[in-house]
Amino acid sequence: MLDGILLSHPHLRRIRGASNVLVHRDYAAIAARQVTLISGGGSGHEPAHAGYIGDGMLTAAVCGGVFASPSTAQVLAAIRCVGTGPHGCLVIVKNYTGDRINFGLAVEMARAEGRAVEMVVVGEDVAVDSNAGKRGLAGTVLIHKLAGAAAARGMSLEDIVDLVNGIVSSSAPSLGTMGVALRACTLPGRTHPSRSLADDEVELGLGIHGEPGVERRSPQPPLADIVAHLVDAVTAKTHPSGGGNGGGDGAGADANEAVLLVNNLGGTTAMELHVVTAHAVRALRARGIRVRTTLAAPLVTALDMVGFSLTVWNPRRDARLHALLGDPTTAPAWPHRASSANGGVVGQDGAIDASSADAQASSSPSLSVARRCVAAGAAALVAREAELTAWDARLGDGDCGHTLRAAAEAVLADLDAYPLSLGRGGGGGGTAAAAPATQQQQLLRAIAGSVGRAAGGTSGALYRIFFLAAAAAPADATDGNTDGGGRGWWAVAALEAGTRAVMACGGAREGMRTMVDALAPAARAAREAAATTTVAGAAGSGSSAAAAAGVAAAAARAARYVGEEFGRDVPDPGAMAVVYWMEAVAEVLAADAKAAGAA
Repeated sequence: MLDGILLSHPHLRRIRGASNVLVHRDYAAIAARQVTLISGGGSGHEPAHAGYIGDGMLTAAVCGGVFASPSTAQVLAAIRCVGTGPHGCLVIVKNYTGDRINFGLAVEMARAEGRAVEMVVVGEDVAVDSNAGKRGLAGTVLIHKLAGAAAARGMSLEDIVDLVNGIVSSSAPSLGTMGVALRACTLPGRTHPSRSLADDEVELGLGIHGEPGVERRSPQPPLADIVAHLVDAVTAKTHPSGGGNGGGDGAGADANEAVLLVNNLGGTTAMELHVVTAHAVRALRARGIRVRTTLAAPLVTALDMVGFSLTVWNPRRDARLHALLGDPTTAPAWPHRASSANGGVVGQDGAIDASSADAQASSSPSLSVARRCVAAGAAALVAREAELTAWDARLGDGDCGHTLRAAAEAVLADLDAYPLSLGRGGGGGGTAAAAPATQQQQLLRAIAGSVGRAAGGTSGALYRIFFLAAAAAPADATDGNTDGGGRGWWAVAALEAGTRAVMACGGAREGMRTMVDALAPAARAAREAAATTTVAGAAGSGSSAAAAAGVAAAAARAARYVGEEFGRDVPDPGAMAVVYWMEAVAEVLAADAKAAGAA
């Protein structure tokens, strides 16, 4: 195996006399400029550990036999080779007795030779906590990346040790992993798995060497339920106080952010792993935890085990620490394109690049209000599905609530990808026009893309038209008498442009019991209000006008496609949907304006 690894990875070298040790070919230059990193353990976990040798990660890996710790002599040979520089050497070990003993003894021998070397032990398995402690699982790879990036930045050996110990602390861990398998692994030379599971059985919490788990379930629960169970078990350790409100601005004791690693244990197909990833992200979001980064790949396998593990890391809003995850590395097994877990929208409506969206999100001081506006509007439609559907069932085909819920859920799923840069501006608290209009336009185009992907029918098409036309509003829109941006004229122009497009494409006018019955008066009221108040005030005036129009329509107008007696006293669901999301956005902006005034 090691011959094949060397032949396919030309940046690796073997140590003469210690053939199980692989090192970076530039190890001497690396040791001269930074702390070097060594890890290793039994084979059978590929791509761990040799796959993580590269600039920005490991300098050397010590490979034992299948599921067997390497010898003390092999580990010492690695330390002697790459631990010769002035900055010292860090040895990263998974928490298994054989590894701790052999790596630990080698470290002590190296120290006796006068070498600056430290060892950290990673044990993040939340399923078991025996006398020997927690087992080291796929979360170890995350430590390789964070420690490797810190070393590449020039951090001292002592500081890197503190960084790692802070993450894996037994008293307040921010890293946790739990796995599940449908079939245990088969050792080389054997014809059957090391442990048997029935065809309709799954085992939760088993180790990467086939060690027993903590629970078997039969028949197999639905995959979404299995993933939810793992997420609950892991986040009980990493986010013990819960995730907050999930809106990006509620912190609580643990903050509400996470990095997610979805690990293929060896025999799971790529298709299945992606399905697991989607369920895991949804489960975390449902618990109010924002997934900042997602990695899905074979990271630490267990030969051919059919299963997966989920690792969650809580960076606790430490932007400096989280940034290490994005630092470059040449390690071949590291998933170089880490997803921001948002399902970024790319299409004819305009493109969203997840990495640029993340950069905007991390740098924008106004992320909170924009995120809450979009999330609140979408959440309002989800919450009102039943009544919108009931009204539409009396007036039409009964699909309005379902269609708009699908659109709203797509927006919520894509939320982290959006360029969320609405914020406070110079014209008073709560104005949304302070951010560059190009970012505002990107946001609306992205929402259109989400709606187009998820929602069909007339409602889906009209909302897509609305957001695309709104995004095309002139970036320098004003009332003709003022300097424009400070009082949110672009937002008013966008609302007007979207309304005009819906009327033109849908053929509707006010009084026809459509969404136009709310959009049109809202646009008029917003323009009037924007001349004297903030966007928050304009949004409030617009939503109030829309609500009044919706009630009036129900009382005085007959339905277009049904008899008057069927439509009497029934609000138009399309118009009321506009009322609901506008009111939700207006409430967010009003609260932000109030907070800004108090500040």
